[in-house]
Amino acid sequence: MKKLKNVKVSKARQVICRGGGKNGRKNNNSPEVLPVNKNSTISEKTVFGVAEWCSSKINICLGCSNGCKYCWARANLARMGMRPSNIWEKEEIRPKEVAKKRSKISGRTMFPSTHDITESNVDSYLIVVKKVLEVGNEVLIVSKPHLAVIKTLCKELAAYKEQILFRFTIGTNKQTVLDYWEPNAPSYKERLSALKYAFRLGFQTSISCEPCLHPNVKPLIETLLPFVTDSIWIGLPNRLVQRLSTNGFKDKETVRRANELLVQLDENWAETLYKDYRLNPKIRWKESLKKILGIDVPTAAGLDV
Repeated sequence: MKKLKNVKVSKARQVICRGGGKNGRKNNNSPEVLPVNKNSTISEKTVFGVAEWCSSKINICLGCSNGCKYCWARANLARMGMRPSNIWEKEEIRPKEVAKKRSKISGRTMFPSTHDITESNVDSYLIVVKKVLEVGNEVLIVSKPHLAVIKTLCKELAAYKEQILFRFTIGTNKQTVLDYWEPNAPSYKERLSALKYAFRLGFQTSISCEPCLHPNVKPLIETLLPFVTDSIWIGLPNRLVQRLSTNGFKDKETVRRANELLVQLDENWAETLYKDYRLNPKIRWKESLKKILGIDVPTAAGLDV
């Protein structure tokens, strides 16, 4: 395969692209045009996962009813003995976290990061998120969105619109694939409807296509772009087979599908996608793809946003 041609970028522009612009924030009005550098050295101190998006996180619930087989939170909390994998789908609200006083912090807060916002916990979620917003914090709301829940959030949080960035997780537009990997999560059509709803009400909107669940991601990107004000993040299924095993999904069919997906989302796929979208300021690359593409990874939480 031919290597991509390096793009000449000014030093000042490179700093902005790599998350080191004014106040540590990326300038989202400029394209992320970076040379592909196969010899890039990735620092041991680089951040990954949700740390690319936020400097702090809040969670008020143990477990998540979506039942995603690859869930990183399910695997991590199971390893730490905080929530057995076999009862993960039963949500348990943590009253002490709901009652906790909230104060102004530096940077954007992601809420939630280890569970979703569902009809069973949305009332508690609103109590907490309002406390966080009232003291002036910016909040990144990440969800596989239920339309009814998003309608409630948009109504209840309208006064804080400028402090909120919605980030809806959509790994593919193929419903049969979503049904397999995310059996209890909202459908693709419902998530798309939730995105359009928030967008039309003037909220800031973005997408997480991490994990990307199908190699044919371009139709998804093109459908979502008109309703995205901020960014679409593309990322690989990190530690997929390991997390599936920890979460109790060791059957041959799941392992086969996982390995097939990892083969499909190879270096050639990543570089082709980068060639197609490197000039689009709304397309962003998670740490898993930055490493493949030779893009520097931020060294402090919340720099890429």
